[in-house]
Amino acid sequence: MGRPTLSAQQQQATPYPHFSAGDPSFERLFYAHDWRRSPLGPLESWPSALRGYTSFILKLPTPAIIFWGADHIQIYNAGYAEIMGPRHPAYLGATYADCWPDTYPTIHPWMERVLRGEVLEVENAPFTLTRHGFSEETYFTFSFSPLLDDAGAIAGILQIVVEKTREVLAARRAATLRALAPEAAKSSEVLAANREDVPFSLFYLWSEAHKRLVLAGRSHIDPPAGVPGQVAQAFAANAAQLIDGGLPHKALALPVRRGPGDRPGESSCSGSVTACTSTRATGLSSRQWHARFPQG
Repeated sequence: MGRPTLSAQQQQATPYPHFSAGDPSFERLFYAHDWRRSPLGPLESWPSALRGYTSFILKLPTPAIIFWGADHIQIYNAGYAEIMGPRHPAYLGATYADCWPDTYPTIHPWMERVLRGEVLEVENAPFTLTRHGFSEETYFTFSFSPLLDDAGAIAGILQIVVEKTREVLAARRAATLRALAPEAAKSSEVLAANREDVPFSLFYLWSEAHKRLVLAGRSHIDPPAGVPGQVAQAFAANAAQLIDGGLPHKALALPVRRGPGDRPGESSCSGSVTACTSTRATGLSSRQWHARFPQG
């Protein structure tokens, strides 16, 4: 009797395992770190339990961090170094309070409960972090588990982290797009309900009677005196334009395209929407905004 074989569909559905031996470059940095200057002291003086936990997380492919002792001294792996952003490697071996003052008021009470023996899991927790020189809206799913020292007492916390920012923002924006209606006024109401991604918006539609763009809807902004020049450019060129002046914040002017039922010979553009997209939610710095959306 021959060996059973998988069908092509079964092979495609079978997950392919990823084996990890850690990050050698990060491990070299980790062991070269001057731990003598940290409250933990040199590596050889660490409790054997802590050395074992550290060896474990250094091989993990997912972000992980250990908070050790009453001051929550940070020991993390290569995956967590990416979450640290510019804080790495300066805050390797530093206290959690010194490294993350913006999230400390939320996280510290949870840590205290874990040090009393609880295990904690948090899904899609929102945080505003400054990792790359600007504020970001971020979401994380993570767990906190107590760690024991050589005497069997709780002395630290293990945090396994999965960043969910992309998934959370994508779901929120997809819901907004699904709710957008053909009528500009209703579309403004939809965007007004998602102020996290769209702090303000202006809808302009082409008026055949007046032979110009007219304001047909808005959210969270007073109507400007006239049609911004970049809005007219977006309509004329059927292409996005960056507005960097004359409005409360930088915004994008986007063409509103007609549906598939257009009559032959008609322009594919029926108007323009001006939307301020939050850089805190997109994760784009001012320089990246200008690179992606140059002014017309």
